[in-house]
Amino acid sequence: MSYTAQYRKQHENIVALVQEVSVKLDRVRITAEVQQVRLLLAKMAGLVNVHLAREDKGLYPSLMKSDDAKVRSMAKHPMEEMGGIAGAFTAYYTKWTACEMRNNADGFISETSDRYSC
Repeated sequence: MSYTAQYRKQHENIVALVQEVSVKLDRVRITAEVQQVRLLLAKMAGLVNVHLAREDKGLYPSLMKSDDAKVRSMAKHPMEEMGGIAGAFTAYYTKWTACEMRNNADGFISETSDRYSC
């Protein structure tokens, strides 16, 4: 297995969860399936946090040590670009409790569609 295969697999798993949430972005489904949606978000939060931590502590630092300036440059861009993702996702996840989703399904649908749909 290649060094990056685990990262690609994590991306696939995160995208699959995003797609599962996306099909539930309907007021009736959110209200009826709020606990299921919240569980999907919890799974996604776990995967996102592990994935970003592995990238930040493993992948990017090792790439930044490369003798190849092109590799270092390619590693630097995603590090800078992705820096705020963990905080933004944590804020989103913390905001949208089951109760909040039930009480403001339209807001949840709008924010989720704008930020995370595939």
